[in-house]
Amino acid sequence: WLKPFCPQPSECCIRDKGRGSVSSLDAMPANIHPVMRPLMLHMEGFSQCPWHLAIYGVLVVVAAFAPIYLRVIAAVLLLSPLYIWKQLMDYGSRLKFPPLASYFIHNTLWFFSKGYFETFAETVMQNCKEGDPDSVIKAVDDFCWKQPTMNVGDVKGKILDEAVMQKKPKVVCELGSFLGYSTVRIARLLDDKAKLHSVDPSALGLTMKCALVSMAGQSSKVVNFFGFSDVFLKQCAEDGTKIDFLFIDHVKELYLADLKLAIDLGVLAPGAMVVADNVLTPGAPDYKAWILGEEGCKLFTTEVKRTLLEYSETVPDEVLISILK
Repeated sequence: WLKPFCPQPSECCIRDKGRGSVSSLDAMPANIHPVMRPLMLHMEGFSQCPWHLAIYGVLVVVAAFAPIYLRVIAAVLLLSPLYIWKQLMDYGSRLKFPPLASYFIHNTLWFFSKGYFETFAETVMQNCKEGDPDSVIKAVDDFCWKQPTMNVGDVKGKILDEAVMQKKPKVVCELGSFLGYSTVRIARLLDDKAKLHSVDPSALGLTMKCALVSMAGQSSKVVNFFGFSDVFLKQCAEDGTKIDFLFIDHVKELYLADLKLAIDLGVLAPGAMVVADNVLTPGAPDYKAWILGEEGCKLFTTEVKRTLLEYSETVPDEVLISILK
């Protein structure tokens, strides 16, 4: 389903820095399409790991027939939140997990999530128009109002749109792109000379993002960085890149650390705008306390936008828009 929508190699710049699987990607044959290489790495790992399915089978049997205390343990292992697994997979190299543990976690997430992502991709691609970014955005929103996921969404997306149009940035960076919804949303508002650096360490997310961006006709504006946020910011410092619009929507515990790193490295341009999503739900309390506190107020002028969580009509959330003084 991806083949018709994959950009040509010249349209999608993938920078494989700061990730433990770089050597595996680089070892693949050169004729494999750059957009498909990360996805093939997932598939290769799963196909070479038959004992992974055996472990699930054993856990199911234990949960069904073993003594009660073993049932509880098996049930916890089977039903552990995917959120935790995602954090361990995406940031495993920072936490220095043993290779076998990281490999098992990596394939666990793929095993459980591929059904949702396949449905998402097929539904969105069948209901959008090639070269029309607004139709791509609408198709994603229509799907996610029925089956929610962690895009910025249409409600908060309007806040993001207004910020981008107000700033009219030339160099944009998003930390955390997930499936590429925010990438398309931002890129469509940029002029042809502007660049959006989209940073995320998820191979599956990268594959879907490239397909969405290509379908929306925005590939020429997007540079994908396949790796971690701190590695990207350090690379910006080495390259002399100055960011004038920073959208933060990755791991909430990294919001403050990465903003401080960007400040320390001097990669934020004078007057840079920083937009942070999900500050209330699921929440980045340390980021909010700092940016609105004495130290943060010396550096930024911040506005708190009270809104709703993506694809929810009841759960409150906040988007913080800060401008570097």
